[in-house]
Amino acid sequence: MKEKCNNKWCCYLYGLLDLVCFVGGAYLLSAA
Repeated sequence: MKEKCNNKWCCYLYGLLDLVCFVGGAYLLSAA
């Protein structure tokens, strides 16, 4: 996720994906 991104939508999608992965990981850890 460190690559320089020229596309605003690309940056937005990467940020959203990071958030989903973080929340999903936290949920799985709390559920386990």
